Amino acid sequence: MIKMILADDEPVITRGIRKLIDWEQLGIQIIGEYEDGKSAFAAILRDQPEIALLDISMPGMSGVDIIRECHGLQCKTHIIFISGFQEFEYAKAALDYGATDYLLKPVIREELLKAIEKCVKTPEQPGVTYKGNIDFSGDAGEQEQIYVPVCVYPMFCRSENEQIRHLIHFSLLSFLEEYFEENKDGIVFQKENRIVVVLQTNGSMNVSEKLEQIKEGAENATGYQILLICGDEIHSMQEIPEMFPKCVEKEGYLFFADQMKYAVISWKETPFPGRTELQSTEEVKSTIAEGDSVTSAGTDPGRNDPLPSDGMSTV
Repeated sequence: MIKMILADDEPVITRGIRKLIDWEQLGIQIIGEYEDGKSAFAAILRDQPEIALLDISMPGMSGVDIIRECHGLQCKTHIIFISGFQEFEYAKAALDYGATDYLLKPVIREELLKAIEKCVKTPEQPGVTYKGNIDFSGDAGEQEQIYVPVCVYPMFCRSENEQIRHLIHFSLLSFLEEYFEENKDGIVFQKENRIVVVLQTNGSMNVSEKLEQIKEGAENATGYQILLICGDEIHSMQEIPEMFPKCVEKEGYLFFADQMKYAVISWKETPFPGRTELQSTEEVKSTIAEGDSVTSAGTDPGRNDPLPSDGMSTV
């Protein structure tokens, strides 16, 4: 069945929508009802419904705030807005972020059916699948949220075959999914064959310690060295598309992972103290151009020389 959520700060509206149509007959299951925007957004990330019917104006996060975040994350969910007449222009603006339709209150059955039909007939939204959990309840929901995007790389030896690489990649992804489901402070997804984590913090989290904890757990789960490239702290998920390529630009340093002092680096820093960014970058280019492996950089040929995983070796 098609999954759908409803969100409106007036429960009478969601109750009315539930009764307005025989949803089961249409093959649609309403899996959740929410009275604030943050809970609705968390449900979209957690449950990934095909359809979200949202009030444009809710406490915590407005409908437009939600679709902006979803747009940045490339969520697959079709969003239909419900709006009061005075918010009509506001709702129209939200269509720029990819809303499927908007409806004026009171909701008319025929108009709602047309909007649902658009969602059902439209091919699945291109996007990514998310795992993990972000908690907006209690005090966390009242504080400003900060997010930290991180690219996570398992490091392989050059002799590792493709099957092993795929299995370790899957093992790493499974560990991270379970970790964030339990801790409720982040999500994980794949983008361009890379594993991406988005940490949620309200300022009280020690991000460095958290990253070290994730790295240690991932290494124990996979038996492989893990390297993390983290982006800046951001205040909206819609900033992720801009930050992601900045992290990817640092992938050249993965060829020198065994020489790095730290296995958690920022996209803004050079991992080799005492060298300029230009010097470090030129060394990476020279190594790749000459076809040298990390073994030639002073590692033991019998060791697991770290190399990028699938989809990450092109720099």
